[in-house]
Amino acid sequence: MMRNKLLGVISGLGLFAVLTGCISTVAPYDEKGAEQIVEVAAAVDTFYADMLATPAPERVYSQWEPRYREITVALRMLVMRNQIRPMNSESIAISEQILQFFERYQQRHKDNWARYILFDDDPQKLAADAVYKDALLGNHRQRFFRLFIAMALSEEAKKSFNPQQG
Repeated sequence: MMRNKLLGVISGLGLFAVLTGCISTVAPYDEKGAEQIVEVAAAVDTFYADMLATPAPERVYSQWEPRYREITVALRMLVMRNQIRPMNSESIAISEQILQFFERYQQRHKDNWARYILFDDDPQKLAADAVYKDALLGNHRQRFFRLFIAMALSEEAKKSFNPQQG
């Protein structure tokens, strides 16, 4: 009986602390993290804009590989920054999703380029415009744009949960 009362009091105090903001269940706002989101988003958007401006036959995978590597490193650092912050599950999930999409699209570009450079009589050979189609590039660019907005808004919302920072 006494134990139940004690648990009730502790639960009530915990709930009170959470509701009054004494205990936050959301990571604090990270200004440098918010800046990093915008910087990486700009790098990804520029990458896709540059690729769209390049004629399809000139989208040689090996020419884009160094930029793929640079952006992958930047995305991995963004994931790491989010992972080391406690109570940051939403930002972790979004940054991991962005990294997974980027790596998947890179691999598809690499695989398709390998099929493009096959001999002309090979049935697996792709046409130049099928290596990384303009429409697909545009869709991927827009997907990243939306995901980076979601991550930036997620970071910005943390100010509301931690008003002393705002």
